Amino acid sequence: MQLVHLLLLISQLLLIVNGWTSRAHVPMDPNDPTFCLSDDPLIGRLKLGESKSLHPHQCVRATCSPGMIQRAGCGVIGATPPDFIGEPDLSKPYPDCCPKLIRGIRIDPLTISKL
Repeated sequence: MQLVHLLLLISQLLLIVNGWTSRAHVPMDPNDPTFCLSDDPLIGRLKLGESKSLHPHQCVRATCSPGMIQRAGCGVIGATPPDFIGEPDLSKPYPDCCPKLIRGIRIDPLTISKL
């Protein structure tokens, strides 16, 4: 039984860490080279090493590294009925805004026939 719980925990952790990333080359601020300059208005000017959640517009986190903006977003998860994937919650910062797996109610057909 403990093995089942451990495997369940590991599978949930894999869902949490499995997202997408992208990188874009950006100029550094010539007046202060500790800042990235992004042409994306949601990111704008970002300090080296700083991360910024782009909510409530996108469920993405942007991070400034030397000459580059790295973005991280939600992963893709699947569900089989009766489970389903919830909607993203753009009121929360990344990664809390990512859609979550919602467990549906599983009813045994024999139980239904007895009702």
